[in-house]
Amino acid sequence: MVHPTHARREFGDTANVRFGPIVAVDGATMTIRLDGDPTRWEAADADRLAAILGRDDLTRRDGHPVAMLNVERASLVAIAVGPAILPGRLEVAFGVFSLAEESLPGPSPDQPDWHLVRATAI
Repeated sequence: MVHPTHARREFGDTANVRFGPIVAVDGATMTIRLDGDPTRWEAADADRLAAILGRDDLTRRDGHPVAMLNVERASLVAIAVGPAILPGRLEVAFGVFSLAEESLPGPSPDQPDWHLVRATAI
């Protein structure tokens, strides 16, 4: 389980946050393209990752799920869920956390929630 303090530490510093598509998944391993370069991440909970990626309301860009990472801390991957179509501008409510969903809720209905998965770079 992700603790709210961990999420706040990870994503509270917006200067180091990057967004990118998840271009491949193999079990617990994700390939996320950040700034054009593929990076590989191992999820601590493959079942949680599969459950998030299996949602009908997964937010996509060019057919790929959208992820958010803090490139300096990089111990959590946030995956955008609902709406299914990526808005023109992303907004994230870093100070709010849903314990039930282990997510950062979107600040408005047209913005995605960010479901969190513990992960490490590989």
